[in-house]
Amino acid sequence: MKRDIWIGLCVGLTGFMVMAAPDTSVPCKGSVVTLRSGSYEVHVNPATAWTPCAIRYDGIQVGLSNGFYGAVLWTGPAKFIGTGHREGGVEIVTNLSLIVDGEARDVLPGAVYAGAKLVLTKRSLIDRLGAEAVLSVAANGVGEFLRVTAREPQTVEGMYVFMHPFTASTREWIAGKGTNVYGGELRSDNDWELRRQVDWAGLYSPGDELGVVVAYPEAYDVAGIKNGIWDLTRYHKLYLQAMAKRTFAPGETQAWSMRLRCFRAPPGTWRVEAHRVRDQINPEWAGAQAGR
Repeated sequence: MKRDIWIGLCVGLTGFMVMAAPDTSVPCKGSVVTLRSGSYEVHVNPATAWTPCAIRYDGIQVGLSNGFYGAVLWTGPAKFIGTGHREGGVEIVTNLSLIVDGEARDVLPGAVYAGAKLVLTKRSLIDRLGAEAVLSVAANGVGEFLRVTAREPQTVEGMYVFMHPFTASTREWIAGKGTNVYGGELRSDNDWELRRQVDWAGLYSPGDELGVVVAYPEAYDVAGIKNGIWDLTRYHKLYLQAMAKRTFAPGETQAWSMRLRCFRAPPGTWRVEAHRVRDQINPEWAGAQAGR
């Protein structure tokens, strides 16, 4: 019944200010919200449970709008729940808040916010998991944080913690764990690349002379596709799959963080620059959670 009520709210309420108290449903329709800082611009889509839907750097599209971002779990074959996936249920957003340069702001669908640091915090229900997702946008990059806590026993078949559909203009990738470094080409051949436990990964577009690095504070436990790049014609999508089939006990909590940073470099030196960006991010994890 609660889910039916929420779906009704989504259909009937659009285009107005989001001011939701805990445990009430936040409207899930309206125009895209834009968060800007420095060279970074992130679009957030209310229709996909207030998750990102595009990332731009220096005006160049880095993350595309033709795939879902955020977290998704599945409870059976093709029963996906979370972000824009509704095959197995609907993510219910219960609270949304935005801080711009230390000041609380109302979240208005279609609005554009700019500042030195913007932090969008979302609380939601993904089946029986309570989720807190924090998106930060600053002049030095984009941060994401996810914490899930079981409200009741929750069995999942698997869970993608972070998803990013990067542009298909990327042609090469690099990744690493400690002193081990891996790399390869992206051919848009509908296959998978990487599929390893790593603590960072990067993709590079030679046409734009633009690269993107995603880094984690540690090499998280992974399962299934692990850290995988789905090498499709429409996008090159980076996933972090943190678990396979398991059951959460009530009150059990897990959390993950990541940072995304872009860079400009010619084809001959982009790998060196990717390592430099990775080395910049690593010390920043001390005492921080995705820029919170």
